[in-house]
Amino acid sequence: MKKILLLLSLVIAITALIPVLGNKLIENILNENIEVLKTNGIEITESKTDSSYLQTKKHYEFLLKDANKLVEHLNKFSSEKLPPYLHSMLEGVLVGVDLDYSNIPLSKALSIDIYPLKLSDKVMSDMQNKDVKFSEYIKSFLQNRGVLFHLNYNLVSKDFDGYIKDINEQQSLKNGAHLTLNLQNTIYSGSGELIAPTKLLSSVNKMMVKVADDKDEFLFNMQNFSTDAQFESQTTYLSAAKLEKLEIQMMSSENGNIELNIFGTVASVSSNMQGVKGEMSAKSSIHSILINSKELDVNASNFNYDIALQGMDKDSFEEVRMLASKIKADDTSKAAENLQDGFIKLLSKGLTLDVNDFSLEKIVIDNTKDLEGFSLKSKATIKEDSSLKDKIKNTPALVVKDVNMNTNLKFSKAMFNLAVEKYPMVVLAKEYAKDEAKSLVYDFSFIDGAFKMNDKPLNF
Repeated sequence: MKKILLLLSLVIAITALIPVLGNKLIENILNENIEVLKTNGIEITESKTDSSYLQTKKHYEFLLKDANKLVEHLNKFSSEKLPPYLHSMLEGVLVGVDLDYSNIPLSKALSIDIYPLKLSDKVMSDMQNKDVKFSEYIKSFLQNRGVLFHLNYNLVSKDFDGYIKDINEQQSLKNGAHLTLNLQNTIYSGSGELIAPTKLLSSVNKMMVKVADDKDEFLFNMQNFSTDAQFESQTTYLSAAKLEKLEIQMMSSENGNIELNIFGTVASVSSNMQGVKGEMSAKSSIHSILINSKELDVNASNFNYDIALQGMDKDSFEEVRMLASKIKADDTSKAAENLQDGFIKLLSKGLTLDVNDFSLEKIVIDNTKDLEGFSLKSKATIKEDSSLKDKIKNTPALVVKDVNMNTNLKFSKAMFNLAVEKYPMVVLAKEYAKDEAKSLVYDFSFIDGAFKMNDKPLNF
């Protein structure tokens, strides 16, 4: 009986200690991440803890004291580098963070709220010099958590989801203009480390910015935008996006109105560096594009492009990627020269560019001129040539023999005739065209330095 009571007491004691141990476990994880921030330019200006037996709430305020250190740390996880002029705009930013979690270890996700409380001194000073009232409005807006990111993060599975707080703001500006800002239903989810997720999905129902006064008006309106990205690494990934509608309007009492509407955009970008050779591709389609202005109305439909790079040397590509990412932070002529040399080195290893589709099905001008459309398909192969750099420098004419290309270009006759009206010399190109129903077709080939158009040799 005593043994049973002792065992029960031990079980009860261990169960009672679980929230204590769980709190300590999460505390250690948080402290480890905070130490990383502190060593990379972040200072904690305020820290509060409200803990009960089963639940803990924490509040932090983080001040970005050294933007250079933080950006250098973040750059390790991204191929895109921030330009130096942005560092001063980041330095001095104050960010609030609220954490809410269960003390029972890993029983549910951490609840995290992140919200900027203050912009950098430089940004606020510039804003105050231009419009004191608006700068005070921004201060109050941020202090009231006008911009807030909510996140639920599971420490075990590393899955997360969250949202950005809706924004619906209106404010008068110094010059009499009126600003309207609207953000609705922005959500996201994914998995992996937050600083470098392996999967990220996001969507926003509406993002609208409008600035208007008695004479002029500018409107940016984006509706139903979503993304889906998966990352194996910085060089192997698949990213896709959809946009239902993009509307841009510029209305002026002096210059008239210009309106751009884009409907049904789908795009994707992929990179794969896991094989012997690297490859990249980009695809996009737009259902319709409408442009209305005092001078011209354009209605275009079914625009597509599908472009791929294949057979890339992976080491040379990685070198070019790193040089390109650094050039934002180092825009010297030496950095540009290094990038150019890296690109030539990549080409010297050989690669193939495929333009599988670049086309527009239909374009109508002023609701009367139906120009139909055009299409382009092309394949260009650059041969491997270890002496390419020397050829470019000393004998550029020899470079053309390293390139083989076949291209098919098709224009509607209506579009060609319009080009002739604008540029009469274009009519000379007609003798090389194939007449195909309503279109003129040009087949270009450039093989071993010999150029042909529709099987007719061209000599220069």
